Amino acid sequence: MDRLITSLATISPLNFLANSLLGHYVTIFMLHRPQPVNNIYNGICPRLLDNCLTYAQKKGFEFLSIDDVVTMSIRGDNPKKPILCFTMDDGYLDQLTVLTPIFLKHNAKPTIFVLSDFSDNIDWPWDAKLIYLTQTTVISKIEIEFDNSVFTLSFDTLQNRISSRRQLTGFAKHLADEKQDRFLKLLEDKLQVNLPPVAPIEFAPADWESLRHYQKLGLNVGAHGKTHKVFNILSDEQVNIELTTSKNRLLQEIPTASNVYCYSSGTDKDYASRHCALVANANFSAALSAKPGNTTLASIQQDLFNIKRHSFPSTLERFIRYSSWIEHLRSKID
Repeated sequence: MDRLITSLATISPLNFLANSLLGHYVTIFMLHRPQPVNNIYNGICPRLLDNCLTYAQKKGFEFLSIDDVVTMSIRGDNPKKPILCFTMDDGYLDQLTVLTPIFLKHNAKPTIFVLSDFSDNIDWPWDAKLIYLTQTTVISKIEIEFDNSVFTLSFDTLQNRISSRRQLTGFAKHLADEKQDRFLKLLEDKLQVNLPPVAPIEFAPADWESLRHYQKLGLNVGAHGKTHKVFNILSDEQVNIELTTSKNRLLQEIPTASNVYCYSSGTDKDYASRHCALVANANFSAALSAKPGNTTLASIQQDLFNIKRHSFPSTLERFIRYSSWIEHLRSKID
């Protein structure tokens, strides 16, 4: 299917006709970390990213920052070309040192969304701690019970470590705030691993000085919250703290930062419609979800606090598909 769509999407006359009929569209990509040496999680291959951006430039896509996309949507602009926008979540140092230079090479106007506690070295993300626990433990197999749930976990192979970590992440993400902390402590004990108070080097944060350096070179920086906890496990008061603290710290360090917010995880299970009003009340201009699909400036204008993004794909063929008028048409039908 990807090959067929790739063939159709690369036919210039067909693209011209489709864009004339459907209107130009916006594809926003969500990236996380570059590919790790130990393959303990899925990451972005730098060479693939470079190839995708090279393809997009040759095909005449327009690269815009997320703030420019939002501004154009609010103004009601009519784009002259299909738009690509690139965003990175969480704020790890390797996103700056490995991925950002590739974006800047192509003048792709990326935005990185950072966690204020992480950049301040106050704490590191709970999901990163789970990766550390499951990749470091010397336990080969264990059964863990917590909150009426039982997990039988194996760590004897890389694939089993990844599978166990995914189980734990899916469970922990929606635990009430204090339960999530207790669950991590239980895992420390059961897996016989002590979590460092500061992120180890392989999980190093994008510090403010490094962020300012790359911001001067063309990177935009936005707020991703304070702790990376999803809004649906927090009270509204806690959500407001996440929003105001992350925004205030960001503006203290980078006064010209993005005014777009990026939800933690950002699926329908992670935040609710009431949270959109809280984001707006915190004086953000818009917010990014992790709901997949292409969009348009008009659609963004109508729903500024639920903007869709595609996860960055693992092949050039799928990047071509996600960036194509075919995916735009499919998104309209959905």
